[in-house]
Amino acid sequence: MFPGASQPLQNAPITVDSDDACRHFVSSQSGGATLGSFEDLSGGEALANFPGLGGVCTGQYLSTNAFRILFSCPDCQLMISW
Repeated sequence: MFPGASQPLQNAPITVDSDDACRHFVSSQSGGATLGSFEDLSGGEALANFPGLGGVCTGQYLSTNAFRILFSCPDCQLMISW
């Protein structure tokens, strides 16, 4: 579930917005609940903070034809794509 939402996170449409500091913010398209944010690191990796999923997560970009990142968080794994 998105924190504060009533629908499961699986297949939930998301929006990824970026700021000038190269931080990306992930939110739900239905209701605007914010899941958290991530920053790109070198070597196809990312570092995220998703409070509802346990806090700090590490991410790895996957080799696909879309932007996909697999995040490993304290409470679960999460894959986002956009």
